[in-house]
Amino acid sequence: MMDPRDLLTAAVGLIVTTLAVALFPTLPGCALPEREVYVQEPVPVPPRPDVPTVAAGELECLSDDAYRALAERDAVLEAHIARLERLIRTTHEDVD
Repeated sequence: MMDPRDLLTAAVGLIVTTLAVALFPTLPGCALPEREVYVQEPVPVPPRPDVPTVAAGELECLSDDAYRALAERDAVLEAHIARLERLIRTTHEDVD
């Protein structure tokens, strides 16, 4: 037969363990903090501007260096516009 003090010690230990397990999730700092979730709204792709066309004859008066600089400038602007459009499209769900 068990000593009554051992029985009491075991009962108190069981009660303390049960309370600790029941109260553990409610202790401050033990629960995960709430996270804010940001949702990216699709950004509309603006239409490309209508740029004036220049006939080849109108460029004859330019030097070769000026013509190359103008052509390079147009190519750089086109590449930049394409890069910005791709960036904007990443905000859309069905990115191609």
